[in-house]
Amino acid sequence: MRIKIIQSLFTVMILSSCIKDFYGHPNDKDRILTESNYVYTDDLKSAHLQTIVTQLNIELKQTDPDKEKEKFDLLNDELEETQSTLSDLAEFRKSVFKRRPPLPPCPNPQSCIKWLGVQYLTQRAGLAKLQMIIYDENQNIIAQTEGNLEQLTGLEVPLDYVVLIFKNPEYRGAIQIKVIETMGKVETAFSVASEIK
Repeated sequence: MRIKIIQSLFTVMILSSCIKDFYGHPNDKDRILTESNYVYTDDLKSAHLQTIVTQLNIELKQTDPDKEKEKFDLLNDELEETQSTLSDLAEFRKSVFKRRPPLPPCPNPQSCIKWLGVQYLTQRAGLAKLQMIIYDENQNIIAQTEGNLEQLTGLEVPLDYVVLIFKNPEYRGAIQIKVIETMGKVETAFSVASEIK
């Protein structure tokens, strides 16, 4: 009887570890962030907003404030709002990362993240849901988040994470990253382009 119980426990352990491997979850049971195994989504949002700032500045230069005053004012308002959001994101980032977890050493997340090493997507606490979908050049999904947000412990400022799973780790080339944030019943999404080298 005792041998059967031990065999049953051993079988359950093997099955649960196989299930974990099947879903491709990271081996890191402590969810320790390193400089290369996670992406902070506000960095991607900042890259997205920086693109918008560039586009708005181009449009403003091409708009005559005397002849198209209403359009010029709207563009100016949008530019100010976008720059204000960028400042807020930068300030919050400083408060989150002044000690731990380590900052990815990356001034531009679109160009220098080593995507295949990324296991986690992190974000400030408070979202109901956080998703990332990474598409290849042909709009096939090569990676996406799985599971629910969980809180990282040991930080001064609360930070949540969700696991990112690569379905096609062999892919190299241009990628499109879509991030979807859900706060209450409101869902917002943004996209940025990058590359897996």
